[in-house]
Amino acid sequence: VSQHFNISKKVDIGESKYISSPMILGLFKPIILFPLGIINQLNTHEVEAILAHEFAHYIRKDIYLNMIQSLIEVLFYYHPAIWWISTNIKIERENCCDDLAIKYIGNNIHYAKTLVKMQEINSSQSPILALNFSKKDSFFSQRIKRILNMTQTRNYLKEKILTSMVILL
Repeated sequence: VSQHFNISKKVDIGESKYISSPMILGLFKPIILFPLGIINQLNTHEVEAILAHEFAHYIRKDIYLNMIQSLIEVLFYYHPAIWWISTNIKIERENCCDDLAIKYIGNNIHYAKTLVKMQEINSSQSPILALNFSKKDSFFSQRIKRILNMTQTRNYLKEKILTSMVILL
């Protein structure tokens, strides 16, 4: 996977009992962490799909952008527009990485199935995530619909009202 993304730097892979989903960490010495024991529940193609998504975060330099975004959130914690913009940036960041991973894998259905399997594994370990997954407009369900090119139901009225309020303020 790293060769496809032209990554010459060594990226370690490890496991941690302190996380609930795969992630990439480290500014100078990157490491991709999986939740403890989750790799044993996935096949090779599913692990490859997850690695492609995490490598996409790495090549896009999302860790640096996330640090800047977090700093802005801390400085302007009181401003609702900052939180709204920040949420949308996080959603688009995940969408971009999903697109790069799908481009690498070549099969959006396989990638969506991998994400659903990861969500099922997480929900079996944490009932709170199961409730979140069942919400009609949850980020996860919108993400899967987007990956599968299904029609998405977005409430643009809420965004228009919030944008209007921000402009008026």
